[in-house]
Amino acid sequence: MRPDPRGRAGAFTLLEVLISVTLCSVLTTVCVVACFRVSALIHRAQWRLVNHEHAQSLYAALDRSLGVLAQHCALVLTSTASTPGLAPIPGQASPSATGAVSLTFMHGKENNEDWDWESQGNPDNADLVWETWTWSESDQSLRMAVSSPRRSFQLTQSFVPAAGGPDYVYSTFSSLPQPRRVLDAQHPFWTLNDNLLFPVDPAQPTASRAGSGDYGDAQDLTNRLGLVLTHVAQLAWQLVAVDGSVITCDDSSSATVVRNGVWLDGRLAPSLSTPVTPAVVAASDLATRPRLVRLRYTVSDPVSARSQVFSLSFATPGCAGIP
Repeated sequence: MRPDPRGRAGAFTLLEVLISVTLCSVLTTVCVVACFRVSALIHRAQWRLVNHEHAQSLYAALDRSLGVLAQHCALVLTSTASTPGLAPIPGQASPSATGAVSLTFMHGKENNEDWDWESQGNPDNADLVWETWTWSESDQSLRMAVSSPRRSFQLTQSFVPAAGGPDYVYSTFSSLPQPRRVLDAQHPFWTLNDNLLFPVDPAQPTASRAGSGDYGDAQDLTNRLGLVLTHVAQLAWQLVAVDGSVITCDDSSSATVVRNGVWLDGRLAPSLSTPVTPAVVAASDLATRPRLVRLRYTVSDPVSARSQVFSLSFATPGCAGIP
């Protein structure tokens, strides 16, 4: 600003104005960039903290379930391969994605101290329940379900299941989850549904002639699926068996793995009368039962496009020894 010869203050020159505007722009840009970086750092820290909290909750839930896994009941591990080129963008769902992985097993009731003769008919007194954990690539979600302790339905229309049989109209039916030691190797969930009371096809119990209220354990689990975790980009289950073998199921291939249960007293069916030798043990269901279960999953952040991998391990109850 130049002094006025007459002693009055003069105006800013154009150069001075341009320099001032430039400095203000630079300072504003620096402040905005700094704010965005601080905001991104805060978001990343909060996102990691939330992920670790979810991982702790997930570990606690699975540790309780797998810690009381029923070794005398079957276990099913399934996977469906992802279609090449159709994988969703991290953090975004894609209805065209096909990858899926699930683990289904039975465990005992964790606390049955409230049982007594007066309350033995209450639904919460079922001592065995099926549990499933399933991940889908299409919506990048992890879901789980526990079978109903007891389910029932009433027929409101005339229904005669067989020629010459009675009419079951207004009759009420109920069923409990059924423990199963052996499942069909190709269609294990048909076996889980075999407590469907009035199947259209007993060999493939997927539908009932009595209506939608009549369904088996596998359908019960599907009906009760609830959301556990979102933005799960990848997931894999791994079983480490008693004999040391390892099986991994993820969306890289399609597979159905059935691990049959063992006898409660440790006998090696079907060779119950065969002398127990290392070869007999190695060929038995006991050798393939899981002694360790691992879960590995990747959580993606739709905001920053970052991802974080978690790996959890769970020890299962030991199998009964050979008598």
